[in-house]
Amino acid sequence: MNKREVGACYERKTAQYIQTQGMQCLEANYSCPRGEIDLIAMDRETLVFIEVKYRGSLRYGHPSHAVDFRKQQKITQVALWYMMDKKGEEMPVRFDVACWVGEKLEYHKGAFDYYG
Repeated sequence: MNKREVGACYERKTAQYIQTQGMQCLEANYSCPRGEIDLIAMDRETLVFIEVKYRGSLRYGHPSHAVDFRKQQKITQVALWYMMDKKGEEMPVRFDVACWVGEKLEYHKGAFDYYG
């Protein structure tokens, strides 16, 4: 599998996981002029933007390290665009990060705050 196929595989696995946690997946690979977000879901009344990161091992660092401040800013810009484009209303928002190391998932709810 190439990198794109591996990423898509772990995005699907993450979508399956969040559904077992009671979340409803609304979008996968949402893109707009501001960028792209892997998954968008609803967790009760909260809109959740989920970044999925995969590493085969920790040799090159933990996958969470790839979600640095600049990446967080980009994700929050996409979130704002999505809300203006699709929702047209204010609602609680959360930013989660799904970190896969091999087949092990570390799911971080509320991994970072909104950065405007």
